[in-house]
Amino acid sequence: MPERVLIAAVARNGAIGWQGGLPWRSRADLKRFKARTLGHPLILGRTTFEGLPGPLPGRAVIVLTRRPLLVPEGVHTVTSLAAALALATQLDPEGPHFVGGGAAVYQLALTHQAVDTLDITEVDVTPEADAWLPPPDPTRWQVVEDSGWYDPADGGPRLRHLAYRSA
Repeated sequence: MPERVLIAAVARNGAIGWQGGLPWRSRADLKRFKARTLGHPLILGRTTFEGLPGPLPGRAVIVLTRRPLLVPEGVHTVTSLAAALALATQLDPEGPHFVGGGAAVYQLALTHQAVDTLDITEVDVTPEADAWLPPPDPTRWQVVEDSGWYDPADGGPRLRHLAYRSA
């Protein structure tokens, strides 16, 4: 079975979104997100997908939505997490497959134990937000990698990358 990865950037206060976008600017994190997800299926919720500046080339984007949605060629829509995961496996049997948000999709993936890895970028900010990701449950997840805090070359906020595996 392919590895299934929840990938997210999270502020110190658990914030992940504000008014349809990220509540901070970090070119370094966006570059890392692109490098990690390029060439692999990426499952997104409708609101997250609609908040993107455009299509994400080089990825099989699967949008989870309850209503019909006009999407560019190469973007797939499904109505359930199970259908999204099945389509990701059909498109790329080897994986990894990424769950890229937003908050409702993250919650679905965590509640249904649909991911086995968390790829979290902690962002050293405490912004106003309207979308949140709770901290990983220590009885279910353990840290297997920790980059430590660093200052990106682009001058954005300090970052820290954490990888968790299900215990």
